[in-house]
Amino acid sequence: MIWKVRNTEVRGWNDGGIWRVSGLKYANAERHDIPEFNTIKGRVINATKRAPASFQNINDSLSPFFGGEEENARYTDYPQRLSIHIPIDTKPTDKKPVMVFLHGGSYVGGAGDLRIFDPKRIVREQNVIVVTVTNRLGVLGYLGNNSDYPSNLGLLDQIEALRFVNKYISYFGGDDKNITLFGQSSGADSVMNLMVIDETEGMFQKIIVQSAPFGLRQNRETMSMEMFTHQREAYKDADMKTLMGIQADVGKIGSKYGLNGSMPFGAQYGHHPLPSLKLFDEKFIERAKNVSVMIGSNAREVVMFLEVVPILQRMYQNVVTRVIPEAAIAVLSKRIYASGAKHYAKLAKNAYLYEISWGARQNLYRASHCIESPLLFGDEDVWKDSVFITGKDWASVEHDGKKLRYVWAEFAKHGTIDVKLTPKFLKVNHFKN
Repeated sequence: MIWKVRNTEVRGWNDGGIWRVSGLKYANAERHDIPEFNTIKGRVINATKRAPASFQNINDSLSPFFGGEEENARYTDYPQRLSIHIPIDTKPTDKKPVMVFLHGGSYVGGAGDLRIFDPKRIVREQNVIVVTVTNRLGVLGYLGNNSDYPSNLGLLDQIEALRFVNKYISYFGGDDKNITLFGQSSGADSVMNLMVIDETEGMFQKIIVQSAPFGLRQNRETMSMEMFTHQREAYKDADMKTLMGIQADVGKIGSKYGLNGSMPFGAQYGHHPLPSLKLFDEKFIERAKNVSVMIGSNAREVVMFLEVVPILQRMYQNVVTRVIPEAAIAVLSKRIYASGAKHYAKLAKNAYLYEISWGARQNLYRASHCIESPLLFGDEDVWKDSVFITGKDWASVEHDGKKLRYVWAEFAKHGTIDVKLTPKFLKVNHFKN
């Protein structure tokens, strides 16, 4: 399929029963510089290769959940690319709802075009266009001093991606006045951050916030600056192998900073383009007057991390000495995820607060962090060996996934959820102010 963008032919490809326009460059930037918007130009763009990932260290402890997907990716320190996934019957003149997805990975892992985030099922079934975004991570994207070394470069990449979508999505059959920004985990955290940046006003009309780690936001300044100081000398000129080694080392600094150390990299508040945390809620309330909000978490979020994040292991063990294990999981899940979701649902003008409890009863990882991923993204080949679906056959995953994809897409289309039609594993409450 050829999509005409003014005088440029953009060539996509048919894959999985949808059109894909893959790896479009939305911005340009040197390693530690602020991104500059990239215009579609030239005679022909062959958009037929998946976008590469930002350089990252592979976390083998996550392989039982995600199958080591990152090991199969291509890597670059210039990852400012996005991919557009389009229903097969789409005409350039159509105005189909658009969903822009920001992946998770604790700000150090993941990529928009990994197969675990493949949106082909929701695109094919629900007749929506999905854009997946890849941006800088870790020391490349989320560690600076707000002066000679800019902070929040990954977030600035995402702003340019949104600008790109707003400018060009209509050429691919999308409605630039019906854009839903959604993300999971650190991607959900980014969605919230993009809500309070003046520059993004009008770039999206709805947000879906999946398991944002709200409980890890406070009191990060000292940790971030110690991490930055530790690696400053090699920041500009180190080769990528050296830089990734430094990233692993500075990440360990977080271990002495309590719960925040479980996600040492992240957005730096009070650094461009973000307001301070003191002003965050005020900014959110103002923006949420014109943006519909769907926000929530999973019932047993932290169970995924108890064997892979040392600080959570210690906290879990401490809590277990006082209460039963399930109550300990509930306490930590509420502290990091659910309380913040409820707080912001109550602040919004029109918000739906959800909780997911999906999974086989005997599965330790039922209703854990990322449990919605096999329901929303990928296919059987990607998820068949994941511990997320232990105790479930693929037919039930597909059956329940179709119900969840319908809810996500209906909110993206209309900004509403019919709470009477949601599946049993999805609890939804509506807040209106």
